[in-house]
Amino acid sequence: VCCLMFLSGILSAQDFDFGAKTKVSLLVPTAMAKTGDTVEIGVLLKMPEGWHTYWRDPGENGAATSIKLNLPKGITAGAIQWPVPEKIELLEMFTYGYHKEVLLIIPITLDAELKAGKYDLKGKVEWLECEEVCVPGEAEVSGSLVVGNKTKPGEHAAFFNKWHAKLPDTESTLELSAKWAREAKQGARAINLTVRAGQGVKVEFIPYSTKGLKWSITHSSTVKRAEDPNSTIIQKIIKSQSGTWPTKIPGILRMEGAGRVKGFRTEFILPGSWKRLSPKEIVKSFTT
Repeated sequence: VCCLMFLSGILSAQDFDFGAKTKVSLLVPTAMAKTGDTVEIGVLLKMPEGWHTYWRDPGENGAATSIKLNLPKGITAGAIQWPVPEKIELLEMFTYGYHKEVLLIIPITLDAELKAGKYDLKGKVEWLECEEVCVPGEAEVSGSLVVGNKTKPGEHAAFFNKWHAKLPDTESTLELSAKWAREAKQGARAINLTVRAGQGVKVEFIPYSTKGLKWSITHSSTVKRAEDPNSTIIQKIIKSQSGTWPTKIPGILRMEGAGRVKGFRTEFILPGSWKRLSPKEIVKSFTT
């Protein structure tokens, strides 16, 4: 019986494909780009059912997708634009990432002196994909960009517009506040983050990485409704062995309602609160 069980384990390992399953490609949404303009390219990752890859700050585990571009002289890449991620619980750890597919958009600027013609764009993508197990992956991607006397959209333009809608809103200022829930004890301190998002809207705060700082924030949360039915309280724990506590906590507010997801890039200021975007305006944005 022992030998049969051992043999079964070997066969199971042999049957499992340890190679990365995510398909990666480089997309160019413009049929032509004008010299001096800033246009976009995108790396599309398509994951098999049940698998996910990671956001820029993966959380308690995982690794962010890395893109290293090899571009012709006169073409310069900007920073990756990361869509609003999901919060994923795996093996009692909280991470942030994407299921099914994600388009990572990258702005590229064309030098004003760049000559007209067709340019090859190349890059190397590295990622970590996880289900019940995690598998690292890497791929070489390539595409081409036509430079001419005007910028005009190509076949992938509508697809890029779809993913633009999934990027965090960087313009709106939400109605929110942050207050310490209690004094520090053994290097830990609870904080209440209050967001007025309206009724029927699920709210989650996704903090940016605190790597290199003298404090950290938990990725687990206790979420409850406040006395105001339009408000949600998100309680998190701040840890600091040095006694240095944050004055601001940046991140993404992820809101889900009416079957849609919206994200807002924001930061909680300690102490403080401000009011700009009303709950009614937030709720309305899910249906428009």
